[in-house]
Parts: sequence; structure tokens; C-alpha cells
Amino acid sequence: MLFGLAFSRGFFGRLERRLKRTNLHLIEAEDLLSRLSPTSRLNTRRDFLLMLRDHGRVRAQEWLDVNFDRLGTGSAVDLGDLL
Repeated sequence: MLFGLAFSRGFFGRLERRLKRTNLHLIEAEDLLSRLSPTSRLNTRRDFLLMLRDHGRVRAQEWLDVNFDRLGTGSAVDLGDLL
């Protein structure tokens, strides 16, 4: 019932148009994440969290060095490539 109402009012059309205008960016850290064990999600030790923060800052700076000109003008990632 709710699905039919949303569809009849054009909800999905508006959502799709809005998503098309959205610029998407992705900063990956697969090199680090693949080395971590699944239990690392539970690790709240300060040194581990600082390591994650520092790694994230380095990756963010590397991404900005390459993609800064795309900010606000276009996506730096194609979702189709990720699926």
C-alpha cells in the first residue's frame, strides 16, 4: 500500500533526479582494512584509534591532491564500477 502511494506520487522519480545531481566521492583504504582482523572493529585502544585517524588523514590528503578540482563540479566515483 505505502509502496503504491509513493510510486503514484512520483516519489521515486524525484529521488532518482536528486541522486543524479549528487556528486559522489570515495576515499578508499582497502590496503589497511584488508590487513585488519574482523575483531579490530571492537578495538577501542587509543593507539589503534590514533593509527586509524592518521592513516585516514594521509589517504584524504592523497585523494585531495588528485581530485580537488572535482569537488562541487562532478563525481570522482562511478557507482556502477563499485557494483
